[in-house]
Amino acid sequence: MSIAALLGPTPGEGAATASGLALGFATVVKLTNGLIGLVLVPLVAIRYGLRRAALVAVGGLVSAPIVIAWWPKGYVQIYDGAIAPVPAYSLDYIGPNLRTSTIFTPLMLLVLVLPSLVGITGIEGWYARSVIVTPVAVTALAYSGYYVTDLHPRFLSVALPFIFVLFAAGARLLVLRVHHVLWGLRG
Repeated sequence: MSIAALLGPTPGEGAATASGLALGFATVVKLTNGLIGLVLVPLVAIRYGLRRAALVAVGGLVSAPIVIAWWPKGYVQIYDGAIAPVPAYSLDYIGPNLRTSTIFTPLMLLVLVLPSLVGITGIEGWYARSVIVTPVAVTALAYSGYYVTDLHPRFLSVALPFIFVLFAAGARLLVLRVHHVLWGLRG
């Protein structure tokens, strides 16, 4: 919802605030959604100005008290002040996460990523392209080196709707290209 509000035709103050609120509430559920918000705010500032960006940011910060109150009761309490029983993030986890994921196998990543990369070129305008790619990039960066991503691919699931949008845009471009080539051969 937060991304849709930002992608509408010139989002007004209400849409910017709603987007921030949605990002904030999403951060309560998954802290890395806050990172997505941190990347989106400057994009909104560049495209629509500081006022709209501030509304997104303030909307997101409304949930900060909930995050602050919850965090000490979550993993930190379970693991005696740590967020995991082992170092939670390491570059050493990237390889195993890619090789042994229960869902995002190398073949699945290939099937999803290649058309999505083509699809990036099918999204018109730097702003829309950036807003759609942000959740994918932030999520991939945040969880590629996380210690249980291979066992719990749900960490990556927040990126799937955006990957599907890019996939569809890429598939559309490929179909148009094939149609053009075939049509050109008939003429």
